[in-house]
Amino acid sequence: MQKWFKRITGAAGIVLLVLVAVWGISKLVGPSRAERAALKTMSEPVSFAGRNAYPAIWLQDYPVPAGEMDAVMAEDVRRFVAIGLPKEGTPPVDFTTSAAERYRSDRPAYEVRQRLCSAREDCLAKVRTDLPGYDKLLDEHAGWIARMEAATHADQLSNPFPPRMDMPLPTFASTYAPATLFAARFARGDREAAIASTCAAINDWRKLGAHSNMLISWAIARGFGAEGYGGLLAQMLAEVPNDQALPPACVDAMAVPNPVEISMCTVMRGEFDFYAKSMASVIGVSSRGQGWEKHLFYDDGMTQARTAVSMAKYCSPATDAAFAADQSPPLMQPASRYRLQCVANFIGCILSDIATPGYQGFDLGHRDGLAMKRTLAALAWWRTQPDALTDPAATLARMPAEYRSAAHPLRLNTDKTALVMPTLNDEKKDITLPLPGSRAAQ
Repeated sequence: MQKWFKRITGAAGIVLLVLVAVWGISKLVGPSRAERAALKTMSEPVSFAGRNAYPAIWLQDYPVPAGEMDAVMAEDVRRFVAIGLPKEGTPPVDFTTSAAERYRSDRPAYEVRQRLCSAREDCLAKVRTDLPGYDKLLDEHAGWIARMEAATHADQLSNPFPPRMDMPLPTFASTYAPATLFAARFARGDREAAIASTCAAINDWRKLGAHSNMLISWAIARGFGAEGYGGLLAQMLAEVPNDQALPPACVDAMAVPNPVEISMCTVMRGEFDFYAKSMASVIGVSSRGQGWEKHLFYDDGMTQARTAVSMAKYCSPATDAAFAADQSPPLMQPASRYRLQCVANFIGCILSDIATPGYQGFDLGHRDGLAMKRTLAALAWWRTQPDALTDPAATLARMPAEYRSAAHPLRLNTDKTALVMPTLNDEKKDITLPLPGSRAAQ
């Protein structure tokens, strides 16, 4: 019996030594060459020049003077950092801006905000159902809506809060409130001003989307700039004669997407920075006072490198070319977690596979947004065609290739008064845009 016990103990010792050796080799080997290259690509810092829209959007419900916004924003960041991460199992603190201590919120009531247009509505039709009522609403909340309009007159949209899972976010939906104002102006007959403001809003959101370090704000910018205000502009142009000159702001608003807008590299670097740092902070909190396994089988650097691989494709010329051609970007197959590098980072490998979000929905939404921008450019071209209204089928047939999208083929509706653009995202329906000038005589 004693002899067998010694054999079992010896075998267990050998197994333990082998495991320790494998763990040590795994730690020594570290990330693969491809992972190190991906990490280097995604770790390049993201920075933009010019005015940041984030403070104004964050402080939207308080009448903070423009000259004080940056100072209030800095104070909010300082207070948030001082709070620290919540302990495991503890709900995050309901963080409120310090502006609430000095200024009274003038945010409209929920019932009022529900009456405002959303980016997926026909805003012109909505305000025309009760134009006097909307005029009264807009007058009562003129100051708040004016702040929403001014907030997006900026060069970038960068979140100054440190990347954490409990990071506070503003109410982005409110920043679409000016659309209701512009629609009401148009419905009242102030058409040139309404069109100019709508084109300016498109330009704002196109710029902010191309210069954002957050995936959520990038997606909102696309939705508001392309589908929201873009759809509103199309509704307006349907009621304007095609030979009427448009405001200067509409030149850029109705331009085909530029290379900066086509690429997702910058925003994905921002997303990677948020994910990597917030995940590391969560692991740090959860491992306090925990067992040895969280220290032995989690490596922050190796986890970041593994995560970077799935995101680095967005910084490749092949992906940019695919988006420009309205095609799916190349697929990146994640490395198996049953490999040497995952021995010393088994927890990190699991978290990377589970927690790294799938970006296919963002890919499809991005391609929908690019197609919508090309379609707006097509509408600008359409206005210059002599047979735009008399023979729309012929006009569509000769439309230049730069306005076409391979996976979003435009077609005319049944009565040939509107262009129909299909979408790739399953949650959306086809987007129907009336032809320019098609309702001008109505």
